[in-house]
Amino acid sequence: MTTDIRINDPSVQQVIHEANQGTAERPSGPVLEDPRDSVFTLAAGYVTNDGTWAKTFEVRELTGRDEEALARISDLGRSVTAMISRATVRLGPDKVTDEALDSLVAGDWDTILLAIRTATFGPEVELTPTCNSCRTKYEVTVDITKDLSIRTSNIEDLTWTVQGKRSVYEVSLYTGATQRKILAQMGEEGRTVAVINTEILYDSISSIDGLPVLGLDDVRDLPIADRRALLESIQERRVGPDLQGVTIKCPTCGNEQPYPLSAAALFQ
Repeated sequence: MTTDIRINDPSVQQVIHEANQGTAERPSGPVLEDPRDSVFTLAAGYVTNDGTWAKTFEVRELTGRDEEALARISDLGRSVTAMISRATVRLGPDKVTDEALDSLVAGDWDTILLAIRTATFGPEVELTPTCNSCRTKYEVTVDITKDLSIRTSNIEDLTWTVQGKRSVYEVSLYTGATQRKILAQMGEEGRTVAVINTEILYDSISSIDGLPVLGLDDVRDLPIADRRALLESIQERRVGPDLQGVTIKCPTCGNEQPYPLSAAALFQ
């Protein structure tokens, strides 16, 4: 299911109009709350069933029933989607549905994933990297409540304008609906980065020179330079935890290197 829910929808725009003014910020610490609690904070937020803007969500720890169910899913992307659906309890005051998860900005799926990891195993993740300088294999522990940079945003900052070579684009962060599609189709033949970028741009661009985007072909027909500028703008404004930004240090030679925190690393 790929429900097309955008930040630019009229109902969401009304919430934006009523929201307090603010700017996106990069806090020194992560958004995750006390790991002993089951309630955490979204990096962006959620439009509730009654039209208000909520920032909190609730998860539960994974159980043996979840482990059995997830073990039956051989595809990693679908397994991640199933885990988020099973372990997320509430968004704001609302009971979770797939449609509600799809309405989140994609970066908050990573926020939820970290919360599930914290609720289930605690915040410390043990890694066994190999130094890319001296080739030493060593052990290191990362605390995902302290060592991850997490970018937050207010609702009014989730929509912006990009000036292209010849056109002006109204843009927002792509949603969980597209994230679900990307995860579900991981590894499929023909799923190139360019194809994925087209889907991201289709979900992100609400208008081109004031006219609505009617289909994927509208995005395919854009100049490559504009596509790249739009994707760069989306990446710069992406909210949620930076799973690519953990830096680890080799105890042998002191070399520092980035270590991406994949779902496999978080739940191994």
